[in-house]
Amino acid sequence: MIRRDKIVSKSVFRTRFLDIEIETRDVQRQYKPDNETPKSVLSKFEPTLSQRFTKYNVKIKIPFWQGGITYHSGNSGMVYGGSLCKAFRTYNIVPHDAPILKACRRLDLAEVRRLFREGLASPTDCDTWARPLFQIVAYKLLFVPNPNARQVFEFLRFLISFLGGQVDTSEILRSMIFHASFSGKSFDRALEDVLADSSRMLIMQSSEDAFNGSSQYLSISLSESYLYPVLFWQQQWFFDNTVTIDNPEYENDFFEKDLGILTDPDGTKLQSELAAKRDYAPVNERVHSCSSVVKFRGQIHILLYFASERREKIFHDCVFNRLVILLRHGMDPRLLCRPKWFVEGGFGIPSGQVSCTGLSRFLDLSELWMSALDKAGLTQSEI
Repeated sequence: MIRRDKIVSKSVFRTRFLDIEIETRDVQRQYKPDNETPKSVLSKFEPTLSQRFTKYNVKIKIPFWQGGITYHSGNSGMVYGGSLCKAFRTYNIVPHDAPILKACRRLDLAEVRRLFREGLASPTDCDTWARPLFQIVAYKLLFVPNPNARQVFEFLRFLISFLGGQVDTSEILRSMIFHASFSGKSFDRALEDVLADSSRMLIMQSSEDAFNGSSQYLSISLSESYLYPVLFWQQQWFFDNTVTIDNPEYENDFFEKDLGILTDPDGTKLQSELAAKRDYAPVNERVHSCSSVVKFRGQIHILLYFASERREKIFHDCVFNRLVILLRHGMDPRLLCRPKWFVEGGFGIPSGQVSCTGLSRFLDLSELWMSALDKAGLTQSEI
């Protein structure tokens, strides 16, 4: 991101105890082209409009102390220089009836552009509930009947291009999708595409290396998967396979996160770990007890559960290969297991004990399961 600043006005007021400096700048941001980001993607964010920011420096004069204390608005952290400087962040809380909030609620992009251009509003403005503009617009997808998907997307894209990392927009989007999933809100395909495209832009903007070698996964649509919320939840781009186990009894087990299987599609690592007599525990953010997965031999059940959450073929191929490996290493396909022992909340899965075949039918994954049995050299009559 290239940032160009220009001082528009600067005023200084000096009193016996205070020195107050007010500085207004015009700021323009533009994406810096690189070899990783296609020009077609960069063009979506251009041209950018200039914004106006006002910074206040207040120096408190203390007798017998030449340095004094200086407060800077708009920053965070603490800086020690020639004089002691304490920095604090100022949040732009605006009234409920502020023009910028009204414009966002009615998705009036032209009015928002005007307010930004004239320095009457900032992309970091929040309402009295500390909800930033991005969240106010994004929630139109949840609480407004039949919203215009294209209009919402253009608005979100405009705000994302202006924010420049000043607001944790990924946290906002994750919160929005979380509320959507638990409120039973069903999006049509157009609105799901809005969320997916917004997610891609947020990922690009929050990472120094926009794609980090994983551009192929950005084509996965939100309608097929909870991939993007999970990525944001991990807070690392792209894979985080770190699993912390408190019980030393299971420290030598082989743990593999659901998205981590994408880094080893053929299950080569799993085969070597099983050959070394290590137990396998597939886990994700909702499988809360890794030790129980091993103790109750629920590996196949958990893999089927993972496949039910993410329907894209690239993910199912990884699950398929692991099912075959487990079956060939003697995992009993007739094993009865209670998935709710492992899955936090247990939404959308049977409450009682169920076989692998029964769970695959319940999750509409019979074809995947039967294909794995066939590949492993087993027949339905044998189970």
